[in-house]
Parts: sequence; C-alpha cells; structure tokens
Amino acid sequence: MGILDIVTHGNEEWLEGNAIALTELWAQAREAGFSDAYGFTPADLALHAEFIQWLVNEEANLFLRHVTGKVDPDTARRLAEEGLALVTRMLPLLHENAMLRLIAGGGEAPPRPPRRRRRAVTTEPRKSR
Repeated sequence: MGILDIVTHGNEEWLEGNAIALTELWAQAREAGFSDAYGFTPADLALHAEFIQWLVNEEANLFLRHVTGKVDPDTARRLAEEGLALVTRMLPLLHENAMLRLIAGGGEAPPRPPRRRRRAVTTEPRKSR
C-alpha cells in the first residue's frame, strides 16, 4: 500500500494535495526527533495507512447498510459529504483521548495479536487520473 499518491504529468512526477501535506508532516516529525537514530522510518506510517484503509472500508459498509434503499441519491451524497467532514474532525479527538487514557494507565498497551507482515512503503508513481 502506497502512502503517498504520486501523479505523473507528462514526464514529470508530482505530489499533490494530501501527499504534500503528509510529506510536510513527516518532515516535522523528523525535526521533532522521530528519526533513523531512534529507528523511525517512513515504513512506520504503514501502520496508520493500513488501519485507516480498514476503517474506511468499515465506514463505507456501515454507511451503505444504513442508506441503501432508504434515501434518495441527493440525500445519500449530502450525508456522505457531511459525514466525511464530521468524522475527519472526530478521529483526531478519539485518537488523542485513547492515547491519554493509555498514558494515564501507565503507558503499557495490552498485548496484541501477532501482526501480518507489512508490505514495504512504495514510492512507485501512479498514473495520472
């Protein structure tokens, strides 16, 4: 799973939109000390990217279960747009609350099941859309 969408315009590769913002945030993380010296690499972002993709799939299934055959296309589109905006604001708050609860509890996360091996982060360009 690629984290950054690299687009091709003619013979040039470009970052656009969120890919630029993610690159800038990664640079800020490096400046804050999340560096190779401590073992932090861009591949670590795969954890977040894989989780977000799983979450998006679950959200889409939930949304479709609730609206399919129950609302007209315009209402479905409005709900999807407003829902995306609201959830985008809710997720950082939920994340921060969970992290603060973890820290308040002594900082030890409960044991987790074995993880599948992560695929390497790719920087292969995607074709123009």
